[in-house]
Amino acid sequence: MTSSTGLLGKLRTMGLRGTLLVSLAGVVAVLALLLSTREWGVGRAADGSPRWKYLLEDVSDRSVYQQRGAWLPTGLTPYTEVHSEYPQLATWFFGVPYLFFDSEVQPGVLPTVARLKAENEPYGRVWQVLMALVLGGLLLATALCLRELSRSPAWVLLFFLPGPLYFTFSRFDVLPSLLVMIALLLQLRGRRVGAAVMLALGAMMKWYPALLLPLFLAYNLHATDAPGADAPPGARRDGWRARLLGAVIRPGLAAGLVVLAVLVVNYAWRGGGLPAVLHHYEWHLKRPPNAGSLVFAMSAPGRWEWVAQESVPTLIRVLTLVQFLPAILLALLPVRSRGALLLGCLTVVLAFTLFTKDFSPQWIVWIAPLAILLAADSWPCRLLLPVLAVMVYVQMPLLYYERLQPGGTLVESAAFWAASDTRIALLGLFFAWSATAFVRSVRRDRRAAATRPDMAPAT
Repeated sequence: MTSSTGLLGKLRTMGLRGTLLVSLAGVVAVLALLLSTREWGVGRAADGSPRWKYLLEDVSDRSVYQQRGAWLPTGLTPYTEVHSEYPQLATWFFGVPYLFFDSEVQPGVLPTVARLKAENEPYGRVWQVLMALVLGGLLLATALCLRELSRSPAWVLLFFLPGPLYFTFSRFDVLPSLLVMIALLLQLRGRRVGAAVMLALGAMMKWYPALLLPLFLAYNLHATDAPGADAPPGARRDGWRARLLGAVIRPGLAAGLVVLAVLVVNYAWRGGGLPAVLHHYEWHLKRPPNAGSLVFAMSAPGRWEWVAQESVPTLIRVLTLVQFLPAILLALLPVRSRGALLLGCLTVVLAFTLFTKDFSPQWIVWIAPLAILLAADSWPCRLLLPVLAVMVYVQMPLLYYERLQPGGTLVESAAFWAASDTRIALLGLFFAWSATAFVRSVRRDRRAAATRPDMAPAT
């Protein structure tokens, strides 16, 4: 108890400079470890290969990024000539590592699997360096958000938990997460248009930031603790039309223009047209549920079997509605405080990750920074985030890849399914707490606003 209390005390007192120095040292140390090893594992399988093969890094998705980014050395058109299931900015970014090593991929020709495999090492090392730089930006943006909230920046060190740290270097989700944190920082500082632009850029890299925009606009409209919220009564009683212009229309229009600009480039790129724009959307619509999803758990043979196989399409439609609905419903409430905004954002992201038909463990990188902003004042966040971060790592890579050794299958892995069920339960508990805390915050803020004379209804 004493050591735990001492740690919390240090987190509360560490300043921005100290936090950034410790964060930088941590990022450099992890990057050095990754660059000095390759698919490091422990133990040996029957064929002599490492049994626990991907304890430090996972090359699977990174190899996919290498394939999707081949549009750059080949000069072929993304989506129509080089397949990609990712949004535009992500797909374009996947080509960036090719700028930093001598690739032998031939222009105008899709590379073979053998050619890509031969260049997996240089691509992967460049990728890890780039992700280290992005991680540094994320830690800085999150620390600045904490300071803006009058909280110790040192809480950002919770990002060094196993799950977030592992998937930062093995996936690209730290990029949209960085854009969301920059958006929140701008929002907290009253830069409404800039915040909306950052969310739009994030949505063009991973879709979930678009779901946060309604909450940002609701906060713009109702905030009582934002810059300018304490203006004289007459300044706030300027009618809904004037308030809508600055709070909703301008930020919303700015976000829409950013999205439109990206789609126009996608449309015009080497004549890709509408097929190029719609390619990855159509791919995801046809994508079946994966083994880690709630849909799979509820319907697959040998799992919970709550829903018959013939009812799976209906189940997917229902859960998809539940997945996206909080983004709208929460924004219909008067989001008056920063606390409500943060809780709403966390709730929306948790709903997206819990009810999706194709769960991805790297989404812990989305959840962690938002939860960190609430951790200083919320013991549930301080408890649920570390447990969830560890459980995601245990499920994958620890148990998932171990069961995929030669002769192994997920079907017979009781440990993997137990970890999956635990992770689903943790996400559900986290979502329930966050949604409840959001509603309580809205009610508390409403009562507080009713006692302020400058918040009385305009006559």
